[in-house]
Amino acid sequence: MVSVSRSYLEKGKTAKYSVDYFSEKSTVGKWKSKHRSSIDSEKWKSALREKQEKMFRFGSGFDVGSISEKITVHMVVPIRQPDPRFGKRNSKLTGKQVKVTGLRVVEDTIEIDYPLDSPPVGNSSFQSLNPLELEVDQTYIVTKQTPLMPSHSPADTIAALQKMKQIPEGGGFKVLDTFDKKDTPWYRVSAFDQRKKQIGIGWINSTALFGKQLKAYK
Repeated sequence: MVSVSRSYLEKGKTAKYSVDYFSEKSTVGKWKSKHRSSIDSEKWKSALREKQEKMFRFGSGFDVGSISEKITVHMVVPIRQPDPRFGKRNSKLTGKQVKVTGLRVVEDTIEIDYPLDSPPVGNSSFQSLNPLELEVDQTYIVTKQTPLMPSHSPADTIAALQKMKQIPEGGGFKVLDTFDKKDTPWYRVSAFDQRKKQIGIGWINSTALFGKQLKAYK
């Protein structure tokens, strides 16, 4: 396993996390020759932002406290090998570079000084993307068609379904208010289509947003 990465700290935490520039599973034979790996700063920052967005979607968003000024290159021959010649947990792996205490692996790491241009440290611009914790006055884009109901508690369910509208893929909504119904949030929203044309004001059940991969409106 080969990786080229840069580490960062989340604000308020001490554990290190990393985002890869490059990562692959390969063979020792293939890595006896020279390889080139891109260390494009903008691509790394974009990958970090995608990771932040994903974590915000699941209610575990974070702000970046600091970013390492070093790039880490790491190689390891791990214990889970599909080739039976390695033996169980590398029991048949031998050589001067094999670690015999702890995990039986071959491993090495080097660090290269390479500060990141304009590191994105500080408060992120993400709203909560967790369907259970959407924020009032924030706007979101949906990646799949989403039902817009006339009421969160209709007296006539059939009539309400007949009046239901759909927010199309690529459309979105602005949250105006929230209503908790049996511990399930409903959102009163102003909805629009892909061209930002108004669809109407109505209610969205938070359960209808799971799997929709909400995106922050930009």
